Amino acid sequence: MNDLLYKNTFAVDAADCDMFGRLRPSIMLRLMQGAGWAHADALGLGNDAVWSRGLLWVIGRTVAEIDRLPRADEQITLCTWPGQQRKVFLPRSFEIADAEGRSLIRAKSIYLMMDRESRHTVTPQSVGLDVPGACERAELPDPPSRVPFPGSLDGSDGYSERFSRTFELCITD
Repeated sequence: MNDLLYKNTFAVDAADCDMFGRLRPSIMLRLMQGAGWAHADALGLGNDAVWSRGLLWVIGRTVAEIDRLPRADEQITLCTWPGQQRKVFLPRSFEIADAEGRSLIRAKSIYLMMDRESRHTVTPQSVGLDVPGACERAELPDPPSRVPFPGSLDGSDGYSERFSRTFELCITD
């Protein structure tokens, strides 16, 4: 296995699905985050390595394209790989595919490393951590720095915000 590509194949647990038997988006994000942490651990960049240096990982933004949410008991493969570091931004891409290898979900998160005390961002290299290069694999564009917000912020236009503006979700099922 390529060290820069992490794969995990499993069946979707029915408890992680909505009333229609589809994987809940919140669980999708948790599964991707868990795979990212497991891969970071395997690369020597996990919580033990950063915590012992007084640091922590933070997810800044996430963008996802969902063609179809997996169903209960469906066999899926979750892959994740690091992108090219850009200053303090460390992108990580994700893909969830069905048993036939068809891509169901593609996502990208931007991670940052922060000093726990000062809450300032740091580069892994500045604290003696070696970050591997980017995996040669297609990835989504970076999440937008700001998501356009329709209407006014006071709700006078009848629009009420229910989700974080830093998470863009597109479902085409």
